[in-house]
Amino acid sequence: MAAFLNFTKEKEREREENKVVQIPVAEIVPNPHQPRTDFDYNDISSLAESICQNGILQPLSVRRIERGYELIAGERRLRASKLLQLKYVPCIVLDISARASAVLALVENIQRQDLSFFDEANA
Repeated sequence: MAAFLNFTKEKEREREENKVVQIPVAEIVPNPHQPRTDFDYNDISSLAESICQNGILQPLSVRRIERGYELIAGERRLRASKLLQLKYVPCIVLDISARASAVLALVENIQRQDLSFFDEANA
């Protein structure tokens, strides 16, 4: 019976990896290696308003942990979703180590570049 349960869990992981799945917000814990430490409430509130109007345009990236999921990328989207009291958010589940998760969180924040005021106004 234990072998069957392990097989079933493995198949579940294969199905969700690299696919967008809806995961309960309550099961997602913040990344302890999140490089961004300053989250402006007004920015999160504006993002929540956008999510309310347009939905979450880019899924969060998470990895499975013992009890739930650890956030890799999408801290602002997760905070905005909590502000909206959403029950589920779209996620991509990655099968990576804690170390790789920390590296990806850093890379995602370094590569991210906000639009300049001019570009934003032009759009």
